[in-house]
Amino acid sequence: ADVTMLTIAQMTGANAFTNMPNLDYNNVWQVFEGPTPKLRSFSNKADYIWDGTIATSFAGGSGSSATDPYLISNGAELAYLMTLSFGNTGGSASNKYYKLTNDIYLNDVSTNWYETGNGAGLHKWTDNASTERNFGGEFGGQFDGNGHTIYGLYVNGSYSEGAGLFPRLSMKAQVENLKLAKSYIKNTNSTGYAGAIIGRRHDWAGNGNNVQLTNCAVDETVTVDAKYAGGLIGYASNNTVITINNCYSNAIVRTTDATNGIARQFIAGHSQQTENRNTTIINSYTTKDLQLAVSGATATNVFSTAATPTVGTNLDLTDMTGTNAQQKMNFNSDYWVFLENSTPKLKVFSIGGDANDDKAINICDLVRMHKYIKDSSKLTVNYASADMDQNFKVDADDFNALRTGLLNSVF
Repeated sequence: ADVTMLTIAQMTGANAFTNMPNLDYNNVWQVFEGPTPKLRSFSNKADYIWDGTIATSFAGGSGSSATDPYLISNGAELAYLMTLSFGNTGGSASNKYYKLTNDIYLNDVSTNWYETGNGAGLHKWTDNASTERNFGGEFGGQFDGNGHTIYGLYVNGSYSEGAGLFPRLSMKAQVENLKLAKSYIKNTNSTGYAGAIIGRRHDWAGNGNNVQLTNCAVDETVTVDAKYAGGLIGYASNNTVITINNCYSNAIVRTTDATNGIARQFIAGHSQQTENRNTTIINSYTTKDLQLAVSGATATNVFSTAATPTVGTNLDLTDMTGTNAQQKMNFNSDYWVFLENSTPKLKVFSIGGDANDDKAINICDLVRMHKYIKDSSKLTVNYASADMDQNFKVDADDFNALRTGLLNSVF
């Protein structure tokens, strides 16, 4: 028999990635800091949700290359990344590579606090009080979401620099294959910036380093409030060269200053400067009736429901849906999937109900889910997608939701 002898220590925490590399950590197994890997179908909800602590290391990897990145498996490790000191022009943690191995829940999203902003009992992602957390570093590395979603980001306070998943960027930085969902970001500072993924990018060195967002999405009820609020990026200075490719943002973006503030779906900018002129947006869209960026940005295959968009082309929601989207938006089907009664979705992310992970939703997914529920020992499912109600188990409720959706041609 093909059995490898390992000690408990070799099976525990991040050691599992190294010593048991052939396990399916994306869909079947979940790695935690203390115990051995657990089957996702039996994991407790509490195992997934960040407890507000900060790790002292990553789950694995050296961070030296895209093939050997630092591995981030939970909220504590993601918080550890944010505490590293990058500095205005980089630092020892800059130019490193980071990769998610799991969906991450920074807070419980079973209630609708991300719609109301009621943060009672939630873990804040950033806080100016260094005694709680000090997320002061400027990220300057390569971050690969690996097709995973970060849920439950909660930011609410006064931040002079920026508020967002990455409060500030410095030097050359790239964020890819990442989705942010069910989150609330608010910066109450009178001159503050906020963006769901990037709060602020300032080119301190004046050398025009490139910032790239590729295959990123902000969806499923994300709210961004600030004087200068952007669905993806809050602010970028004149010298920054930004490329946004294969992204969509359907965030609720609002300015807290109706007179002088700015709210834009991709990049907010600043009313006193001509930023965003070095911005290129490709194959991206929003379904919100809001400008994407300041006029002057270069746009190719970019679409908005805004009546007269300053960037991109106007399309109504019908034209962005199903086969209409496939015909009118000309997105590359290698990266996008076109679903009936839905706007295009990025293939890199799990699609709700796609139990067999073939990037389509049909009767085959319903059959597979039914077989899995009857006996999970005989086959696996794309767990992140099959768990449609996100209660950390695949059960009859998920099966019924998928069946109803198929009967009503939702998918």
